[in-house]
Amino acid sequence: MMRRLGAVAIGLGALGMATTFALAALWGWVVAIVIVGLFWLTEPRHGLRWVAMVGLLFFTAAAVAGVMLRLSTFWLLSSLVMLLAAWDLSHFFRYLDDVADVRNEAELTKDHLKRLGIVAGLGWFLGATALAVRLTFDFGWALALGLVVVVSLSRAIRRMGGKM
Repeated sequence: MMRRLGAVAIGLGALGMATTFALAALWGWVVAIVIVGLFWLTEPRHGLRWVAMVGLLFFTAAAVAGVMLRLSTFWLLSSLVMLLAAWDLSHFFRYLDDVADVRNEAELTKDHLKRLGIVAGLGWFLGATALAVRLTFDFGWALALGLVVVVSLSRAIRRMGGKM
């Protein structure tokens, strides 16, 4: 049941992105998005470990192209967050399959989904905020802000590492 969540995330993400391109009548992109989405859905059945990475890279490139074509950034962002969650779930479930003896798999999955939901929600919120708010920084301020973000992320990852 939980493993189907990854397929649902792929389907919703690909559908959202395909719809965004379809509304602009960019049919070549729509066909490519549908094909890559369907191919990604076959990954668990065929055991092709690289498909999730290729799918995520393709959809990221499609989102960038959509932004350059001035398509709806809201739908592109939402689709990309959903597909990033699908990519994470793909790797998580593959990891569970590779481990010989997993104790409390249901609890481990539940905890992972909870963290993934928080990260995806926060990522979507920050992305939407970044798209809505326009700030101008000179290079020095941007460099300082980037340094603060890198240090903060490294501390957060280090802190979470002890609890995983």
